[in-house]
Amino acid sequence: MSPFAALALYPLWAVAMVVLVTVLRLGKKTRLGLLSLCFFLAFWVTGLILLESPATASLAEHVAL
Repeated sequence: MSPFAALALYPLWAVAMVVLVTVLRLGKKTRLGLLSLCFFLAFWVTGLILLESPATASLAEHVAL
């Protein structure tokens, strides 16, 4: 794993998941928009993290691109 993945991508994924859980608990009117934004951000970052490893690069090409 590269230092970029450890220092940038994992915290970004964690923030997206924290906001997602907070929206699930507290969201009322803006729930659907924020929920979908956080989910797709976490999904995209997961693909970028998978691209960092040669073993999972073929799987990541379907997610990140």
